[in-house]
Amino acid sequence: MRTPRPAAAVPPLALLALLLAGLTGCNPDIDPDETPTPSPVTPFNAHPSAAVPTPTPTWPVRAPDDPAWTENQLAAVRLVDAYEDWAKTAWADPPNADYLTLGQLLGEPLLSPTITSLNYAVTTGKIVPGGVTPVFRTVGEEQLVDGRPEIVVRQCNEDDPGSYVVENGATRPPVGGTRAEYRYVAQWVEEVQGWRIVEITQVNSSC
Repeated sequence: MRTPRPAAAVPPLALLALLLAGLTGCNPDIDPDETPTPSPVTPFNAHPSAAVPTPTPTWPVRAPDDPAWTENQLAAVRLVDAYEDWAKTAWADPPNADYLTLGQLLGEPLLSPTITSLNYAVTTGKIVPGGVTPVFRTVGEEQLVDGRPEIVVRQCNEDDPGSYVVENGATRPPVGGTRAEYRYVAQWVEEVQGWRIVEITQVNSSC
């Protein structure tokens, strides 16, 4: 009786080659010589950038009234406020300035040169959008000057944010936020039975 021959042992390296060949043959679409291309990785941003907010202009706060003011002192302050409100509208659009109202706010010798300045602004195309706010003020006692009662109002005016000047087609940089001290003289005019501003003077370029 013949003894069966034992099966030949397969070397380990040859076995590994056979396994790899079998795996490759199972997927004909894969080229064993092709180097796989890694998928692009999208970076993770834990802190996405947010839109930078536009800063809001800070508007000046009007100085409060003093309860100790007399009736005439308060009338002088209201007159100054009314004039500055008028000036803000008039200088933004000189051709349409309200001269009737101006005559109820100013008296001579201030009224005529103010009208002249506005008429000149019309010829040069000058406009001054923006007004001023009194951030603090002092009101003097009523005094008799040349036979007429007068009250002096001194105040620190701050330009509105973004105020600028246009003249002869040229725009000057914004001046909003600048301050200057002004002196207003309110005079009682007997002929009209009312207070009128007869003098406006800049006394300081800062305050």
